[in-house]
Amino acid sequence: MRVAIRADASAVIGTGHVRRCHSLAKALAAEGADVRFFTRDLGVDTAALLSPAVALHKLPAPSAPPSLPYDGPAHLAWAGVSQDRDVADMLGAMGSEWSPDLVIVDHYAFDARWHEAVHARTGARIAVIDDLGDRPITADFFIDHNWHEDFGRKYAGRLARPAEMLTGPGYALLDPLYATAPRHVPRDSVGSIGIFMGGGDAATSTAHVLDAIEAAGFDGAIEVVSTSANPHLDALRERLAGNEKAVLSLDLPDLAAFFARHDLHVGAGGGATWERFCIGAPSVLLSFALNHDHVLLPLRQLGLAEALPLGWDAKDLAGAIAKLASDPQLRRDFSVRGQSLVDGRGCQRVADRLMDG
Repeated sequence: MRVAIRADASAVIGTGHVRRCHSLAKALAAEGADVRFFTRDLGVDTAALLSPAVALHKLPAPSAPPSLPYDGPAHLAWAGVSQDRDVADMLGAMGSEWSPDLVIVDHYAFDARWHEAVHARTGARIAVIDDLGDRPITADFFIDHNWHEDFGRKYAGRLARPAEMLTGPGYALLDPLYATAPRHVPRDSVGSIGIFMGGGDAATSTAHVLDAIEAAGFDGAIEVVSTSANPHLDALRERLAGNEKAVLSLDLPDLAAFFARHDLHVGAGGGATWERFCIGAPSVLLSFALNHDHVLLPLRQLGLAEALPLGWDAKDLAGAIAKLASDPQLRRDFSVRGQSLVDGRGCQRVADRLMDG
């Protein structure tokens, strides 16, 4: 089966969409699919986020701000071009000798207009990865690996026609290696803290997290993970230079070992939430958008993690860190419950359904 994947990374978008699509690409390739990745040059070296085995096709960087319709998706500007232009560029990059059987798209900037245009031009089935539910969608498969109490209600009126729904953390799009990666072993005391605020750290939030850790009275080892796509990397290096107990790790191929080796984690909501749960990493999760709130606050109510809503400050975070650091039983509970929710085989489940479908 020939599979085209369309996703982007940028300072605004972050790297999470490309990362989760890369994980799915690996699972599909393992089942014998011919997978090709299509991404636009938006200022992030996408090739550095993908394994060399993934066939990457780069779409041209936007030449100028596009003329966008007022009735398009709320995040349409994130693509840098109009939906029609994006479809034309992607089809041009495919060439005339290769046509997909399935197109997977993970992009808030595209709605049913993009999905229907690609289907009309290629005849391919469409699989949409989304978690916002803020625009019309036309798909054969629909994937949302976040937690929600009622996905039918979340996407009511958004799907133009029935789609096979692959929803919930059982379908978490984690790298297949997470299924067998070593898990975190809880300890009675917190010897080290891990910080991962996403590949781009768009809100420069790592500095606020470091302030909160200090305010919480923690003076142990700290590891900060980021990527070369972080536009604030120089400032982050400067901040960490004065702390001999803090280290910066860049462009790790995966975060499984990072999540396993620290007793407490602080991080942004998003795809890494499910990676933390899978490894059993006790965590304080931070919201940076309303769609984060819709996932993280229920997780807090379910006793899976500490979570702070949009608008949190360093004082709130310091209190949450101190609470979790002082309660070994709570950390053990978080570790066990997270692993019961996410087993690391979500990509395999999605790949199986896409191939069978």
